[in-house]
Amino acid sequence: GGDRGFVQIIRTHDLQPVYAYPQCDASIRSLAITHDQK
Repeated sequence: GGDRGFVQIIRTHDLQPVYAYPQCDASIRSLAITHDQK
């Protein structure tokens, strides 16, 4: 996330991208994701 308005989920053990959310018009200031993605 950041000022450019997109979020990318990255796998921690090998730093490979897993998922990218569609870009938003505004910057991303906060994000919460649960283990079951609800």
